[in-house]
Amino acid sequence: MDYGKRGSFGLYKKKVDNLLFDQPIPTSSSFSQVTQNVGSISNKGIEFDVTVDLYRSKDITWDFEFNISKNIGVLEKVNDVDEYFGGWANGYFKINEGDRLGQFYGYKDAGRLFQNMEEIIAIRSIDPKTGLQKKYRDDYERPGDVYIMDLDGDGEITVDDRTNLGNANPDFFGGFGSTFTWKGFRINATFNYSYGNKRLWEDEKSKAGDINVFNRSNRVLESWTMNPGSDFPRVTYYGRGGNNIFCDRYLHDASFLRLSSLNLNYRLPKRLLGNGILDAIEFTFQASNLFTLTSYPGMDPQGNFSTSNIALYGMGVDYSTYPQAKTFNMGIKFTFK
Repeated sequence: MDYGKRGSFGLYKKKVDNLLFDQPIPTSSSFSQVTQNVGSISNKGIEFDVTVDLYRSKDITWDFEFNISKNIGVLEKVNDVDEYFGGWANGYFKINEGDRLGQFYGYKDAGRLFQNMEEIIAIRSIDPKTGLQKKYRDDYERPGDVYIMDLDGDGEITVDDRTNLGNANPDFFGGFGSTFTWKGFRINATFNYSYGNKRLWEDEKSKAGDINVFNRSNRVLESWTMNPGSDFPRVTYYGRGGNNIFCDRYLHDASFLRLSSLNLNYRLPKRLLGNGILDAIEFTFQASNLFTLTSYPGMDPQGNFSTSNIALYGMGVDYSTYPQAKTFNMGIKFTFK
C-alpha cells in the first residue's frame, strides 16, 4: 500500500485603480450622468487545498480532496462620490473609504412585531412645542407591524437609526470531495459550501409590505392579519405600516452545504468482451444538486452573485430566481478497438 498527500497554500492581494461609477451631472449639460473613474478597491485573501490518498492497493483506491478560501474586498479610495452606492432607491448598502465591500446597511429589527396599540402609543415621544405625540416611524402603525429599534434614542425612526447589518460575502467558502474505486467500479462525490454570509430575501420583504391588487403567495395566510400573534407582519394596502422597510428581519444566514455532484461508473471486465470489436463498455450514472443543508428560508441560498458591482443590485439579494435544478443522467459508453 502507498499513501500520499499533496496540496498548496496561497496568499494574494490585488488592487484595482480604475473603479467606474455613473456620476450624476447637471442636466444642463444635456446628460444626466457620466461614467467616471472614481477610486480603487483591493481584494486580499488566502487559498488552501489538499489531496490525501486514504487507501491504495492493487484493486482499491480511495482519495479525499478539500479546499477552502477567504476573500476580503475593501474600498481603498473614492473621489467625489456620495457614500451610498446601494441597491435601488432605498439603499441596501453603504460604503466609505476603508470599509469592506458588501456591507448591508439598514434598520435594526427588535426581533418581534408590535403586540398592541398601547405599546405603540407608549413608545411615541411628545412634541414639547405642541404637546402632541410625534409619530414613531409611520402614522399608520398598528399591532402586527414591524418594530424598528430607535438606536439614537431621539424617540423616532430616522435615517440616523440605520446601522451595519452583516455582510453579503462569506467568511470562507470552498468544497471537498472523495473518489473510491474498486476494480471496475468508481464512485465520486463533490460537495461545495459557504459560511458566514447574509442574504436579503427580497420576496419576503416585498410581500410583507403591500398586498395591493396583485396575486400573492400563500405566506399571507401566516400573517398577523390572519393569525394574531404570528411572526409575519400584517398585510396592508399601499404600504401602510411600512412593513417592507429594509431591516435585518429580512436578512438571513445563507451558509450552506450542498452535494453538487455524484458520479457512479462501472466498466465491464475485458474478459467478458472476448475478441470482438469492443474494447470497453462503461455504464454511468450522474446526479447534481441532490441535497442542500441550510437554514436559509428562500428557495436557494446560492445564486445572484454574478454581478460585478461592488455593492449594488444583485449582490447578496435573493430575487427568487429559479433555483439550481436537480438533474439525473444515465448512459452507456462503448469504446471500440
